[in-house]
Amino acid sequence: MALAFIRLGIISIASLIVIIFTVFLVRTLGFQQGFAVPSHPWFALDYWTVYEPADICSNFKQPAPDAMILARVKFVEGDWLLDCKESLTLDQLLKTSAHPHWIVHVKTNDSGNLDKLVEIVGSHDRQKKFAFASNSQRASRFLRKKGPQWLFAADHASLLRMQMFTSLWIETAMDFWPDFVIAGSEMNERLARELGRRHKRIIWQGDENPLIPVQGRVTANP
Repeated sequence: MALAFIRLGIISIASLIVIIFTVFLVRTLGFQQGFAVPSHPWFALDYWTVYEPADICSNFKQPAPDAMILARVKFVEGDWLLDCKESLTLDQLLKTSAHPHWIVHVKTNDSGNLDKLVEIVGSHDRQKKFAFASNSQRASRFLRKKGPQWLFAADHASLLRMQMFTSLWIETAMDFWPDFVIAGSEMNERLARELGRRHKRIIWQGDENPLIPVQGRVTANP
């Protein structure tokens, strides 16, 4: 009986050593990857100010020229409308505003009706710069294929997967395609450090002050 317990202990210790060695190897190989700074002009800015008006359908205050305006949209009755009290389309807003930098937050659970959104944004592509955010990974990947010149925020699934890999200490080896992250208190220091190594911007969203280095903030004040 004692011999059986000794064998079990040896096997457990050996398995633990193999696991630790594997994690160390994967983590080390991940650190050997190099990442270039994206060529998009937004990455030439030291800090991103993302302005989300309280009511984007009304005459909101114009932010600084290099700030990004966050516009939330949803598909209603054949068109992409702004998420506000008045019935205003995204196309109408982009036509009436001369502001050059926009982050479009797409409220959808799939890729349906996104061709219409691509058409709307594409018609303003020469005058304005765009980024997209969505809770749906399917929507984000669809839009990325249609517009590789646009930037993309991490969807919930991609960020959750990155957090899981961080908890296993192998975040350095994970493929993480989004360009930036809009996050709050769920962002920990080690994950923030890894995103910084990959030149991914962390845009803070929340009333509390961040305890990690961030490269931008969502604000209601222009």
